[in-house]
Amino acid sequence: MKGLLRIEVPEGLVIKDTELLNLEGRQVKRFKKGLTVLKVSDIPASPYVLRINTSEGVFTEKVVVE
Repeated sequence: MKGLLRIEVPEGLVIKDTELLNLEGRQVKRFKKGLTVLKVSDIPASPYVLRINTSEGVFTEKVVVE
């Protein structure tokens, strides 16, 4: 769905927090603990880095908001 970003996590993995960073590493938005569907419709179209802090470590993924 447009304006939403879905995170798929393996069963048992706990999302502690999630941040959307611009390509300079500055935080654009922080999301509540445990969310797997993120509202990004209020963010300008651009490439970003999604940083997900979980019970198993920190994962990053490049995403593009259109």
